[in-house]
Amino acid sequence: MTRTSSTHHISTNPTADNFSEGNGRTGTLLLHQLTESTGYRLDLAGVTAAEWVGASRDSAPFRRTGAPSPRPLIPLLTGALVPRR
Repeated sequence: MTRTSSTHHISTNPTADNFSEGNGRTGTLLLHQLTESTGYRLDLAGVTAAEWVGASRDSAPFRRTGAPSPRPLIPLLTGALVPRR
């Protein structure tokens, strides 16, 4: 699986539910689990809380269409994907 398709695969999940109820650890565990099906591991150490919260907020469903957008998360997740050894 390519880095781009891996990023798309894992970035579409948080947009469905940004874990706004304070359930971030569960969301992060789910992202790591989704990454297991790719050729990469997820290393979020370089992503700040402000970056993550901002991208998650910006990916929320739009009122007009009701559709979430993974676009704000893609650069963060692409940078956090590390090839497995």
